[in-house]
Amino acid sequence: MKKLYIVSFIILTSTSLVFFSCNDNVIGTKDMTIQISGSLISHAYITDFYRNTNFVNDNDFAAVAWISGTTGYIGRTLFKFNLSSIPSNATIKKAEFNLSYNDTPFHYSGPGHHQDSGSNASYFQRITQYWLDSIVTWGNQPTVTTNGQIILDSSISNYQNYKVDMTSAIDDMVKNPASNFGFLFRLKYESPLRVLGFSFGKSNQNIRPILNVTYSIPN
Repeated sequence: MKKLYIVSFIILTSTSLVFFSCNDNVIGTKDMTIQISGSLISHAYITDFYRNTNFVNDNDFAAVAWISGTTGYIGRTLFKFNLSSIPSNATIKKAEFNLSYNDTPFHYSGPGHHQDSGSNASYFQRITQYWLDSIVTWGNQPTVTTNGQIILDSSISNYQNYKVDMTSAIDDMVKNPASNFGFLFRLKYESPLRVLGFSFGKSNQNIRPILNVTYSIPN
């Protein structure tokens, strides 16, 4: 018999919250919902416009190719989930990352997503080395691999929210925690003007990103 758990990570940027809900069901499994914030996420925005500036805990969760005056620039987001509350012998059944479009971006103009010069299709690429959210910049950004990269299709609306299937990557990170260096969010084509832009919801908890994980462990 296996136990089935449902885990939800709600990512906050200024406070920490842990909420547990546990119920037994009729087939002998246990469903658990966990909402956790604060130290369970590391994230930072980087840009070649400010190559040596650190944007830790930035509200823009975005992949950017934009322009300021006559100067084009690229922006990327690094993020990492703390998955230590999931047992290493767990099998991830589903991991879905829910993201809401950004209506008040800082690093580009106009709310939501943009495809002025073409597709804003993007990638979540696995990071392959240690990085620290408080010091990472464009100039010292870590290496990534294209193996197993997660594709985010181009938006069909400027105001589209996304549900990103991350099951395979999260399962591997749980089973091999030493390989969990997080992800780099970047555009497939990094030429202005295009953006896939979400929010970390620093001022609106209703649009904060949520990673929903369903997993099972041996009884």
